[in-house]
Amino acid sequence: MKTLARVASLLIAAITILTVSTAHAASNGLGVTPRRDFTIQPGKSVTDTLYISNLSLNQDLQVSLKVLDFGAANETGTPALQLGDNPPQTPWSLRPFVKLTGATKIAAGKSANVPITISIPASQGAGSL
Repeated sequence: MKTLARVASLLIAAITILTVSTAHAASNGLGVTPRRDFTIQPGKSVTDTLYISNLSLNQDLQVSLKVLDFGAANETGTPALQLGDNPPQTPWSLRPFVKLTGATKIAAGKSANVPITISIPASQGAGSL
C-alpha cells in the first residue's frame, strides 16, 4: 500500500508566486486548502481539488504550481525545498506521480479550483511518503 502523507502540505510549499510587485507586497496573500492525506494502492489514482484564494482585494495574482522535493536542511529536520530549474529527483519523490495545472491567474479577492491527480504505477512497491 502506498501512503501519501501530507501531499497537500508539500503542494502548498511548492506554490510560487510569480508576479508580486514590491510596492504592493504587504497587501498580497494566498490561501490554499484543503490539506489531505491519501492512501493509494499501486495501479490506482486519486483526483481532488485544491482551493486557492487570492487574499488581496486590489491585485490579481499569477501563481505557478509545482511539486517540489525536499530533504532535511540540518540535524533538526528542518525541510529544505529543492528549488531551481532542474533539481535532482530524490528516491522518495512524488513528482512523477502528481499532475496539476502549471499556472493560473486569480483575480483580486477571488478563488480558483485547481485539479490535482495522483497516480501510483502498478509496479510501484509499498512505502510511505
